[in-house]
Amino acid sequence: MLKLKHLILNLFKPFQIFIQRLGYTENSFSESDIERYFDMCRPGDILGSYESGRVTSAFIKGEYDHIAMITDEKQVVESVGDKFINGLNIGGVRVVPLKEWLWKKNHFFCMRHKNTMLAAKASVSYKSLIGLGYDYSFDRGNQKMYCSEIPFVCFNQHDPSFLSNVPANKDILPIDYLGCTDLELIFDTRREIIHK
Repeated sequence: MLKLKHLILNLFKPFQIFIQRLGYTENSFSESDIERYFDMCRPGDILGSYESGRVTSAFIKGEYDHIAMITDEKQVVESVGDKFINGLNIGGVRVVPLKEWLWKKNHFFCMRHKNTMLAAKASVSYKSLIGLGYDYSFDRGNQKMYCSEIPFVCFNQHDPSFLSNVPANKDILPIDYLGCTDLELIFDTRREIIHK
């Protein structure tokens, strides 16, 4: 059954890549908004986001369709659909500048682990994941990664109970981070919530 799942996913992979890039609209943040959110972010913070026009968003439970994490160098590590240019995959697990990442989103939230030492450790644990391809089958494991899996893997290395609210046989979704009691919501642009 698992082989059939992988076969079907591989057949639809080109279509999935295409629909992930449809219909992007610009956000309404000002430069000062981005600066303020940038200043509030810390290494190890988990970011959730929404981009309008993504057909795949309709299949993801909750208001957010993407998860990323802030690195020790205050950049963003994320996993996006594979995209090859001249034989080089510029998708998959990659690091992008935080401000650039914020600019591209319609809405986003930031969550912080209550244990700052654990967050600091997790913020450097991504380095072995860079360059892995995107996991279109959404299986947990370290051969390929999907976006919501990255913070889970990075924190779980140092705290095996992280996201224990999510059963091991279930996909990790952006909404699962909002339900994690180890994390505190710092801000949510959709609700204009800012933690003081």
